[in-house]
Amino acid sequence: GGGEKALYRISASAKNEEGTTVGTGSDVYTARSILDYNISDKLMISSELSYSHSSVDKSFKNIRSLALVKMPNMAIYEQDSEGNPTDTYFTPISNIQGDGDDYYNPVAMANNYTYNVEVNRITPVFKVRYRPFPSLSFSTTISYDTKNTKTTKFTPEEALGTYWSNTSNNYSYFNDSEFSLLSTRSQLVWEPKLGVNHSLFVGGTFTSDDKISQSYAVATSNTASSLETVVVGANIEDGSLGSSASQYRKVGWNGSFNYMFLDRYIISGSGRYEGNSRFGNDYRYGLFPSMSARWIVSKERFMESIKFINEFSLRFSYGLNGNAPDDNYLAYNTYSTYSYDYLDMSASYPSSIELDGLKWETVIQKNIGFNLVLWKHRINADVEFYSKVTEDMLVEDSDIPSTSGFSSLDWVNQGNMENKGWEISVFAKVVNKKNFKLDFNFNLSRNENIITKIVDGMDVEEGDPLETGEGGYLKRLQEGLPIGSFYGYHSKGVYSTSEDLYAYDENGDVIYDIDGTAKTMRFNNSYSFNAGDAKYQDMNHDGNINRLDVVYLGNANPLLYGGFGPNITYKNLQFNAFFNFRYKQDLINIARLNTESMDDWDNQNTAALRRWRSEGDETDIPRAYYNSQVNTLGSDRFLEDASYLRLKSLTLKYNFSKNLISKLGFTKLMVYATGSNLLTFTKYLGCDPETGTDDDWDELGYDDNKTPRSKQITFGINVQF
Repeated sequence: GGGEKALYRISASAKNEEGTTVGTGSDVYTARSILDYNISDKLMISSELSYSHSSVDKSFKNIRSLALVKMPNMAIYEQDSEGNPTDTYFTPISNIQGDGDDYYNPVAMANNYTYNVEVNRITPVFKVRYRPFPSLSFSTTISYDTKNTKTTKFTPEEALGTYWSNTSNNYSYFNDSEFSLLSTRSQLVWEPKLGVNHSLFVGGTFTSDDKISQSYAVATSNTASSLETVVVGANIEDGSLGSSASQYRKVGWNGSFNYMFLDRYIISGSGRYEGNSRFGNDYRYGLFPSMSARWIVSKERFMESIKFINEFSLRFSYGLNGNAPDDNYLAYNTYSTYSYDYLDMSASYPSSIELDGLKWETVIQKNIGFNLVLWKHRINADVEFYSKVTEDMLVEDSDIPSTSGFSSLDWVNQGNMENKGWEISVFAKVVNKKNFKLDFNFNLSRNENIITKIVDGMDVEEGDPLETGEGGYLKRLQEGLPIGSFYGYHSKGVYSTSEDLYAYDENGDVIYDIDGTAKTMRFNNSYSFNAGDAKYQDMNHDGNINRLDVVYLGNANPLLYGGFGPNITYKNLQFNAFFNFRYKQDLINIARLNTESMDDWDNQNTAALRRWRSEGDETDIPRAYYNSQVNTLGSDRFLEDASYLRLKSLTLKYNFSKNLISKLGFTKLMVYATGSNLLTFTKYLGCDPETGTDDDWDELGYDDNKTPRSKQITFGINVQF
């Protein structure tokens, strides 16, 4: 509402969501008010106040993964003397799978574990805009963002199988953290009138941010009962108590311009000079320029005779952007104290290295593309090619040689990387009749990232190919290959008979020992393969599977990705659908690895039914062998193609006729139904092929059985009076 001088708007919302995993969900409440006041034609002020409150319940660590491998004959509840289930959860201290701390009761944990994150956030904003002349304007914005987060965790004794004195029993944790961010933005804009053939925009902006953060945390355990609040002193020696405070600032000066001549030649440029307190004095400030140009070819005279082209334009851009690390005080030595005393005193030690030489991560991006509109705007196509080079790439927690006195660096400029690719987007009006319309949109992208430089002295490997399980895959940063690359052994199935165990040279001949005995395959010169064991390709033909046989298996980056869908309108009925897809993306299916290992007491999937059992069996599943050294080595056996096609959204709308709604006193009446993630077509055997992303390079491409995307169906009605 409002009048000639003032306008206001007030909105509020409430949302409750029950999570897919038992014990999870969220409540979110928001409120917002805006007031605009025109003091005069030249001066306007505006204020805005936003508030949000959220309460999110999360699940215990890896509860879904444990539910897959928990022995199916392990009871959920204890039984009485007659074999009837009681209301007490069955949580043995030890069982054939392992101790009750790791192999807990997942049902008890889902129902009784507490992990709540409560967030309150208030953001007031004040704006002033002054226009002394029609071509000159000045605006300034001051905002204050304050956020308080309270995290509560409680692990009840009844969900774990441990002794009463175990520090995991009735473990309570509470964290109270908050931050306040003061931001300013001042902008001066000049738009002179230069005639019909010229258009110019010139602007200058100054921004500043000042953020203060602080937190308090306490943890205790072994409380006398299932109290979900932290009891200080219950077992503080095995818990923790601490606080922290930090502050960082950044400022930026930005200048930009945009010039257009004859409505067809456009050139733009900008430069940003930015300072950030997270860097040392030598590299605290960075300069990041950019420029772009566009030529609307279709407005040239030589294009006038080509009637079916409505618009054709070419564009080019080049620019630099800078990224800073996420942590404060990196340019200083920090010190900590030991958790134990000697002669009633605690010694201190340096806990981090002074990173005064840390540089800005600089992203250099080049784009070239064109836009084409054909046949009276029936087809609109956009094509773009890009190259994005990241220099002095910032990597967190990178391992370094321990001879330095430290095992890792908080942040380091680890090398350079290039992303290059293309994007195509097409929109087509296939049918455009009065009562029937059919539109179709399609987009396709290809991105390739290549590591072009690695700084000397950095530890760029994770994993050990001589181990079994998830840690047996080797992840490596290697020049000339992409981030997210997997290394391991080539799986060749299963040794069917004892005669298959002979080692062969590169000519296909059996290898003999010095005494003339035919040599059989071994693993790391310590284990002799047997019939029924997993078989791996001997790359160097020496009869020994070890690190020398590790090869590049694939990477977690899709070859192609995109989406498409129709939009159909028939009279008052509207239907639209959108599919998204990925093609040729490799993922390591950790859930399958754990449930096909057959080398421990964990629950297994139905693939175990076709396992090798006796001499001569032809199968792809090795024998069941407790503590096997070779059956779950890191190989392409568990590396799957996670290509998929998903019906991402489907919407059906109906607008009632004007004659009907006028009789009801409405100006508009519309009902609709929307569905999300309704169908997925894939050969991937995991819960969800649209997974495997991670900020850490050594975790990219691992499907660790996260909660899959849920199907959602929404019904709604829109009424206007």
